[in-house]
Amino acid sequence: MSLTLSPGPLPQVLLFARPVVREIVRTLTEETLAVVLKPLPSVLPPGAELALEAQVQGSPERVWAELGGRSLPLEPKGEGIFGGYLPVEGQGTLEVKVVAEGRGERSEASALLTVRPGPLATLQATPALLDPGEEVRLEARLHRRASRVEVRLGPMVLPLERVDEFTYRGTLLAPKTPGAYELELYLDGNRVHSARIRVRD
Repeated sequence: MSLTLSPGPLPQVLLFARPVVREIVRTLTEETLAVVLKPLPSVLPPGAELALEAQVQGSPERVWAELGGRSLPLEPKGEGIFGGYLPVEGQGTLEVKVVAEGRGERSEASALLTVRPGPLATLQATPALLDPGEEVRLEARLHRRASRVEVRLGPMVLPLERVDEFTYRGTLLAPKTPGAYELELYLDGNRVHSARIRVRD
């Protein structure tokens, strides 16, 4: 028996050209305007300040925010970040919008903010149950900026130290007389909140 081998047809190889994704991404990130809002607080009280930040891609000529019918220019903070402080007024659910314009383009992003009555700052005292003369750690969380943040206990006034624009901390020694005490938080001379401590017998 003999076997004859002969070359058969060569397989066809099909090449498909795919779009260059890298070029598309480059064009979107460097030239096309895009606005991304950083997360907002869930709730703020009237009279607070909304610390707003947005990432803006492209080459904006103007960036501003809109809240409750008012607009405020946002300032560049570096690396495409724009920010500012918006006064919060009214009640209910408000739309916060950031708009960027440049080279005939416009881009915007929006989010919802709930506004309802509440203190403009909160004071936390730790621990709340102490021995006479024990150290109390204080932390104030603000909803608006202030130039003077103090805690008062009777005639004693304790200025708190700034950690950032909305956080202040300090310490004090608990009274030596057992009982319940109220620590009052003041922003620029106005009482906004309080915390209670109790000194053991």
